[in-house]
Amino acid sequence: MLSNVQTAMRRWHVIRAPGFLCAGLLFCLLAPIAVHGQPRIVLDPPRNGKLDAIVPVMAQGSLCAAVSDVHSVLAFGHDKTHPDAHLSLFKLDAKGIPAASATHVKLPCPKGLAKFSNFVTGLAFHPKLPLLYVWNDVTVPYPSPPPPPDVKLFDHLCIFNIAKDPPELLVSLCRGDEYLYGQYGGAVAIDATGSYLYIPNVRDVKNAGFLRLGRFPLDADGLPALVDSKEAVPARTQKLIALNAAGKFAPTGVTPIEYVHLFPSNAFGVGHSLTPIGKDAVIASASQGLMTWRPDDKHATLHGLPLKIGGHTRFCVHPTLPAIFATVTNGVRSDGFFHAEQTDGYLTSLPRQYVIADSKLSGPPAVLTKRKKLAIGGEYLVYVMDLDEVGLPTGVPTRMLVNNPFVKALVYSERFDRAYVGVEVSK
Repeated sequence: MLSNVQTAMRRWHVIRAPGFLCAGLLFCLLAPIAVHGQPRIVLDPPRNGKLDAIVPVMAQGSLCAAVSDVHSVLAFGHDKTHPDAHLSLFKLDAKGIPAASATHVKLPCPKGLAKFSNFVTGLAFHPKLPLLYVWNDVTVPYPSPPPPPDVKLFDHLCIFNIAKDPPELLVSLCRGDEYLYGQYGGAVAIDATGSYLYIPNVRDVKNAGFLRLGRFPLDADGLPALVDSKEAVPARTQKLIALNAAGKFAPTGVTPIEYVHLFPSNAFGVGHSLTPIGKDAVIASASQGLMTWRPDDKHATLHGLPLKIGGHTRFCVHPTLPAIFATVTNGVRSDGFFHAEQTDGYLTSLPRQYVIADSKLSGPPAVLTKRKKLAIGGEYLVYVMDLDEVGLPTGVPTRMLVNNPFVKALVYSERFDRAYVGVEVSK
């Protein structure tokens, strides 16, 4: 029975019209099987311990993190509780130890939204250039009829030059009706070649209920390639700003319209996590589970894999094995995480749910590649598990105490073999 379900799941995909209705029907038929057939595996009770690879970093109210092994920089994005910054950057020394103090950065926000707060939901470093891409949102409720007029002036995407000290804001973009606001999730990602930028929380202008992912091509300088790349960077930047101000700065690629199974409305938007697979595909998540988007594939543009629990779904992809690890939170912190698999971005096999006894998981997983371990943040704890040769959790989990009631920012550096976790200021 399991192999039949797995075979069916491999064929489960959503394609562009006119095949959309048939694909949607197939999704409806297979989703109950895929959800209820997911095995639940209870791990041995965790033991207390410490791992030198887990590095706590003082980053108040940290929601997300990213690290650049190329430029030795660690970044944290903050929620509205941080008094001084939306973004904190730490320089890393030759051993990967963060500097004692960070460079704090505040993001732009229209004056008409002064009574609201903006916060960071996604960070990504360019794989080659000294650029940091930041996705942020604002606490204006969505939908809020009528929203403050300046919502249309809020720029969700900020691109920083981290070669400057302090970092220089090159351009802020992604404003207007094309983009959702008031979403408490949303990642940003760039493929390993630096060719494409993937963004979350795009909506259909004609029907605001249709949520989508978006993609921009990037030029050789890491800017969205919507203007003539032969011009100097300042000239290109000004043209991008003009397009943005006119409400004409839109992704050149968006996912097909689907609003029931893959892109239902929820508080965290779509694209909670984004991981490009090669140059032509990206694995993403939304409130119902995982999906893969292949913008240039006319036959299987988008396909999804539901998880047993719905909510804020964040995941990581093992860099050398087909394993995917995901956590889901929905107001009640979960005691389990999911293991799924992919091949060249195609989601395969039925997910497995792993339960850590008495845990309250609150953040995304991270694979510690060189140590063959998996780390997940929880309530004042980071849980670490061994992975076997095929990427399945094994043995007794270890839990390490950290000063954060809800660990949400956790990122691994393969160069330094360290996992950095954002913690709160001691009182």
